Amino acid sequence: MTIRKILSVALCTALLTSLTACGGNSSGPVSHETPESQETLTEITLTAGETVLSGVLFDNETARAFAELLPLDAPLWDPAPGYARAFDLPRRITDAPVRTRAYELGSLAYWDEGPSIAIIYNDNREETVVPVTAIGRLDGDVSIFFGYDQPVHIEEVKAEEAPPPARGGDTVLTALPDPRIRQTFYLWEEGNAPAVTEYTVNSGGYFDEPDFRPTITSFPVPEGTSVKGAVLVCAGGAFQFRSDENEGTPVAEALAKLGYQAFVVDYRLRPYTQQEGALDLARAVRFVRKNADLYGINPKDIAVMGFSAGGILAGEMLLHWDGTVSPAALDSSYLPDELDAVSADAAADGMIYSFYGRPSVGTTDVELLRSGELPPTFYCYGTEDPFYRQFLANASAAEEAGVTVQRLQLDGMPHGFGSRGDWLEEYDRFLTDVFSEK
Repeated sequence: MTIRKILSVALCTALLTSLTACGGNSSGPVSHETPESQETLTEITLTAGETVLSGVLFDNETARAFAELLPLDAPLWDPAPGYARAFDLPRRITDAPVRTRAYELGSLAYWDEGPSIAIIYNDNREETVVPVTAIGRLDGDVSIFFGYDQPVHIEEVKAEEAPPPARGGDTVLTALPDPRIRQTFYLWEEGNAPAVTEYTVNSGGYFDEPDFRPTITSFPVPEGTSVKGAVLVCAGGAFQFRSDENEGTPVAEALAKLGYQAFVVDYRLRPYTQQEGALDLARAVRFVRKNADLYGINPKDIAVMGFSAGGILAGEMLLHWDGTVSPAALDSSYLPDELDAVSADAAADGMIYSFYGRPSVGTTDVELLRSGELPPTFYCYGTEDPFYRQFLANASAAEEAGVTVQRLQLDGMPHGFGSRGDWLEEYDRFLTDVFSEK
């Protein structure tokens, strides 16, 4: 019997102002303070429509039992309008949970009388009315649950096994890549990354610490799948973070299944400049081209692509830092090495809700775009994106500049859809056509 079936009429008013349904037959002590033990058991993601929220489950008995139910698809209902949404569980997951009336924004709270899990998306209550067990927390903008009444999908983020140590070294200059396994390499030799930004102390709340080193991670084509070429992926994040969970790893994995040796480039973010990040991508392209034989690709069949800020970064590289342009052109103290003699040209570009330009501003300078001798470019964007009109204008300017342009418009889609939206099949056809013409 679900929670909605056992509610008494006398307690319905309390329901509307509390976390979840009223009851009180559970045994065990009730605390009014947040439990001290909030150690993490595992990471999770919750998908609500087009939004993916990251979160954690706490390391307690109830959370461990809930984790055994994952992955889980569940419809939401409304136990407390303006405060929490809930979903029912198929069974009780613990007999004597440690309960509390305290909560935090984004709390995942278990109510054993349901049994149900509540998602608290507003902090307008001092405490919950009924005792609950804190099993985890969602990070990010949980206010999306205001008015949201569709099902959610919850799954555990599986920890990846550490890749075997690279043969030869851990940088793109010294390593001997193995195309059969996922590997991560540093893009620059330690102490010799071209830079004009001095970053020694993180006094601005930046995403990366000063000791961050840009990397490239390979996602090999599965055994038995024909290799078509290579694609380097740059996730977005307004140059303030890298949305690898939404725009990096899942996209690279999907491209690998389609036959592309895929690579995710973790480039430099603020306080570094767009130019410094573009040099990271150029370095990654040079590495892939140098090892084309190992990866089983034609050295001409290398594409770059990016989401939002990642696309702007790819555009910066193609406009100013491809070919054999030396990083020393930006930083005269940089010591060139043998990789700098390899071309950073790309056969195609993928602008996924992005454009040539700078953050929030797509260029319509036809002469600038013409001067870049840009490769065929695939634009994909949603009509509900706040930059929708800029995508249209940028693509039109690129066409006027002589760039081969293919557009894919996703009606009703917002910014940030990542690998969703069924655009990858069209992008695959675009790349296949481009590579076949080389």
